[in-house]
Amino acid sequence: MSHIKKKIGIYSFCILASSAVLAEGSSVVYATKMKTPENNVSESNVSETVKYIDGKGQRSLDPKSEKDMEELANSVEFEVYKFNEAAASKTTFLSPAGICSGFKSDDGVDVTNTSNYYIKPNDASEYYGSVLGATIYKKGETKHSQYVPVYAIRNANVAKYIEQNEDPNIRKKANARIKEGRETLNKVVCDKR
Repeated sequence: MSHIKKKIGIYSFCILASSAVLAEGSSVVYATKMKTPENNVSESNVSETVKYIDGKGQRSLDPKSEKDMEELANSVEFEVYKFNEAAASKTTFLSPAGICSGFKSDDGVDVTNTSNYYIKPNDASEYYGSVLGATIYKKGETKHSQYVPVYAIRNANVAKYIEQNEDPNIRKKANARIKEGRETLNKVVCDKR
């Protein structure tokens, strides 16, 4: 019984956190290649929008601007939002030593990612996804990695189908989010710093 209460508590927390992200109008999305019985959207036919937001959440930064990327490199925190009609994702990068300093040192950068995959395109009312937390380093190390699946689906058959087909891929998806965060720092933010 305590296991069920723990799961429900985690799901409730994740659903509230995800709803807050979606309510801001700045969502992050990762399209999924998996097709559900009600979802025929695949990664190959969906265009994705990416937004870099400074740690204060006050302005969007241009990844092609050297000045903006320098600001992110020296900042303590920033967020990356990705979104399209199939999914939404928010990744927060945090390092008290400074993002690129922490990334290149033994301090590392704490990365938190919330990803939601919509059951129906452009409809955030039903989704499945995950919350991931890890500390990443330039050398390719990862510490403190944790991954929690999240389901907010009304149709029991669809929920069962997704749970059966997604749960075996949990570690794979977590590793992909960690790799993506490391590439963002390596190739976009800390590339020339």
